[in-house]
Amino acid sequence: PWNYAESIGARGLHCFYPVAVPELVAGAQKAGTPVRPFVVNDDATMEAMIHRGCAGIITDFPEKAVLLRNRMK
Repeated sequence: PWNYAESIGARGLHCFYPVAVPELVAGAQKAGTPVRPFVVNDDATMEAMIHRGCAGIITDFPEKAVLLRNRMK
């Protein structure tokens, strides 16, 4: 997917969060393509996406995401 993103001039992958499996995130990182899954609203999924190294997440609760991220540092 990162090769396709590059071929169309996209600067990142915004995928439905179940697609952001560790292998996808790692491959995208290796290619220099940030992954920002959507719509991540529950704590457990936010933590999983942060642990996987997603560049960001798309959520309805950004304040909660920032607090979780900061607690995980």
